[in-house]
Amino acid sequence: MTADPTITKGCKVIIFINVPYVPIRRQIEKTVLIEAGMIGFFSHILGLLCGFLLSILLIYVINKQSFGWTIQFSIPLPSLIESWLIVMITSIVAGFIPARRAAKMNAVESLRME
Repeated sequence: MTADPTITKGCKVIIFINVPYVPIRRQIEKTVLIEAGMIGFFSHILGLLCGFLLSILLIYVINKQSFGWTIQFSIPLPSLIESWLIVMITSIVAGFIPARRAAKMNAVESLRME
């Protein structure tokens, strides 16, 4: 008694087609949202770095040379945390529409177009 190969092939095809479809869609959405969050995070870090360097330059060099005075430099930590939260929420929310569109696309057709 041997197993019928057509039955086992049919089961493999059904499992291959039906099972991974939803997880792949969710993985694509998750990947795009993670990318959007990372873009927001690194852009916030870069913006903070440029802002701090520019403020130090303006306070200690430009003001001192041009006007003869300077002001005290301080870093408002609660404002930085608040701005980080706003940037992260905004960047992830902005990634929802591209994530849904990417998940609905057919991967084979989109790769052929490129």
